[in-house]
Amino acid sequence: MFSLLAEDAVWWVLGKPDQFLSCGSKDVETIKSAIGDVFFADIMSKGITFSIKSLTAEDNRVSAEVDGYGITNAVVVYDQNYHFLIEFENGKIKRLKEFLDTIHAREAFEGIPGTHPTLNN
Repeated sequence: MFSLLAEDAVWWVLGKPDQFLSCGSKDVETIKSAIGDVFFADIMSKGITFSIKSLTAEDNRVSAEVDGYGITNAVVVYDQNYHFLIEFENGKIKRLKEFLDTIHAREAFEGIPGTHPTLNN
């Protein structure tokens, strides 16, 4: 998956980083850390199953409506709906905007170190 990212790609997640750490803009190294071993080993070791509901492409952009489902290591159901807006440049993902229910995500990941700002203080 990471081979699809441009070296200077930016992944933006809807929401306020001071309320949920996954929100805001992230560079490639932060993306790799968040999505890679740390996220799936520490939070959802069995991963998330994604189901694409619709895709729309125009110019250098793809819009994707996606459902995601998984069980956290703390045995909390994560049942999420996403909208991704993906922009490409030179065959690589240059910018990705992720829209999701951040309240549900925060509730599912509550109590997991690194996902909630008050847990890091």
